[in-house]
Amino acid sequence: MKSKSLNNLFVSVSNQHHVSPMVAKKVYESVFSLMRQVIKELPELHETSIEEMKQLRTNFFLPKFARFFIDIDKISKKRELKIRKYGK
Repeated sequence: MKSKSLNNLFVSVSNQHHVSPMVAKKVYESVFSLMRQVIKELPELHETSIEEMKQLRTNFFLPKFARFFIDIDKISKKRELKIRKYGK
């Protein structure tokens, strides 16, 4: 990944935390590779019940950056609407 803005981010973070830009890049890559691996291992969500979804570890919180999660309430409501609309 050769993005000038990402490289600038790595330099900025490395300066704040007194590490090399390569260390900042490795931390960034490790966080997102973990998320990618967990997401790939998730079962097909269309075939998973709401109760089973609640048992999955699908939430990621990166302070000062982002929060990624599956909104189970929203999925539940969409499924209810689909059942009412299409009878499935």
